[in-house]
Amino acid sequence: MTQRATGFGVLAFGGLGMAALLGNGLKSVITSTLFISEGEFASFLTISVERTNFIVELIVGSMVIALALAPLLITRRRAPYLAALASVLAAAAFAGLGMLFNTQPSLPVRELGVALSFVAGGLSLGLLAPLAQFHISSLEDDKAQGMLTTLWSFATPFAFLVTPQLVKFTAHDIGIGNFFLIFALLPLVYLAVALPSLRRIAGGDSNAQAEQLALDRRSILLFVGSVLAFQIATALGTLVGWSSVATVVALVVFAGALLVTASHMRRVKPLTGIPNTPLLLLLGLFLLQIPTTGFFDTVYLVRHLCSASLIADRASIGALGQAVAVLLAGALVARNAALAVPLIAASLPLVFLGIVGYAFYPTVPEDWLFIGARLSTSLGMGLVTATVVVTATRQADRYALLALLPAGAIMIGTEAGLELLEIAFAVAKAFGANDFGAYRVVFLLQIGAVAVAALPLLAGLRGLAAGFSARQQTA
Repeated sequence: MTQRATGFGVLAFGGLGMAALLGNGLKSVITSTLFISEGEFASFLTISVERTNFIVELIVGSMVIALALAPLLITRRRAPYLAALASVLAAAAFAGLGMLFNTQPSLPVRELGVALSFVAGGLSLGLLAPLAQFHISSLEDDKAQGMLTTLWSFATPFAFLVTPQLVKFTAHDIGIGNFFLIFALLPLVYLAVALPSLRRIAGGDSNAQAEQLALDRRSILLFVGSVLAFQIATALGTLVGWSSVATVVALVVFAGALLVTASHMRRVKPLTGIPNTPLLLLLGLFLLQIPTTGFFDTVYLVRHLCSASLIADRASIGALGQAVAVLLAGALVARNAALAVPLIAASLPLVFLGIVGYAFYPTVPEDWLFIGARLSTSLGMGLVTATVVVTATRQADRYALLALLPAGAIMIGTEAGLELLEIAFAVAKAFGANDFGAYRVVFLLQIGAVAVAALPLLAGLRGLAAGFSARQQTA
């Protein structure tokens, strides 16, 4: 898979750090920008809010599909070419989006241009995150790899922390079109700093064990088909309603695709050979994304007339807490791998406490609860994300798939959480619940989802603890 690096200078480490931040952070910057700017897109396209949401969701769906395809596309030989293609395509997509805003062409051209920009931009930015993780995993120095993986994990909360300020103080002054034109330069910066490392990886000696990505082609394509069916079903739910015939048919198709995929994977066992412990930890991280998207608790506060300053402060404090927790956990695990056990164990009560706090929002309308619950969840997610990603990718030199799975676990889990909780909200409303009752249903389901996610995480912790104990006895 890689040419093993025995050491590197400060400049090389800085380049890899920049690649880690940009590779995983750009998708978060752009999605945050788009959600903040939905009103401007609605005005630009002269369409309803519902249709605007659908178009904005194109970029998220495209990112998810790119992440699902990553194990099939990314290999040691292809990595430099994919990085070049994805970076140039992303730059072109967002430069084109900026030009659309600046030139104001006819409405059909605007709609088509925005849709194409979002699909192309989402597919390309979606590939940059696993590509960045892939080349970080080439390092032999475990501490350096852990530090860079921590930066990779830090990129997402950091992007959500700074993006609102960028949009507020930059986009509104220079125009959203010029904002996207400037953003279009960042994928090219990523390419400039990542390409030398990726070329070294491509030119290194092949490691047959690490090169094998464990998943066969058919498993990947079936999984991608299931993801695509899910995206179509949820898009129809947004556009025409969850009770419409088209949406119900699409959901049935998705269920069928999921059953076929599960049946095939159960038969071929594509993950055979990869240790259970990192897979269990990544499964737990995936499941934790579902109740911790932060969407419904924030929307609840917006719809119940909480002040804009409170909502903004809550989001900033949460993002800052998660960013600090990521840096702390990553630094500790990079220095001492055995600290992964107490860090993950500490993260679960924090996440659970925060999610339980959301359930009290309808009955305890206090600012301290609104902010405290979000901060607790964010701290817990920061600890568990950095720890699981660093721990899992430490074995990527032998099992290359582990370098690609963290990005998919986080992004696909987040998207699944957004859509599944939206379905739960719609079902509650369909059965006669008012807004208060529908939000309560969602908040209670989030508590249950944390409990479910804890099962594979605790099983993974037992595996980690047993492994460290065995190493100590051997030593």
